[in-house]
Amino acid sequence: MILAVALPLCFLEVNNFWALPRDRIDYRPAFSATTEHHEWSSVEEIETGCSTGKSISHHFVLKLNDKTRIDLMEEWPGEFSDAYPQIQSALKGNNYRFSSAGLVGTCVTSAPHRLFELLSKRPTE
Repeated sequence: MILAVALPLCFLEVNNFWALPRDRIDYRPAFSATTEHHEWSSVEEIETGCSTGKSISHHFVLKLNDKTRIDLMEEWPGEFSDAYPQIQSALKGNNYRFSSAGLVGTCVTSAPHRLFELLSKRPTE
């Protein structure tokens, strides 16, 4: 029964969605009909990293104070680079933890230099 529901959903390419207006983070999780709105001040931690599998994936995860996790590189990595100046601006003056401990292994050496720079240091440095 579960396969009867899950299999068709795999082909729909159900994705998370995020947008970064100046004053907030808009996020719609996969399978949700509504968009959540979060203040930038709700960012408690940013974790960056990478993983390998069939391809290399890079991660920039916002952990919010309500336990929401948003990976800004999960669905549209190219849009992350375009949005990075907005992220930097929005986080200025906010107190948050940062960890790039997930940047290990071969995915680091294969990352373009600019991407590695973005993922390896706090956006507000």
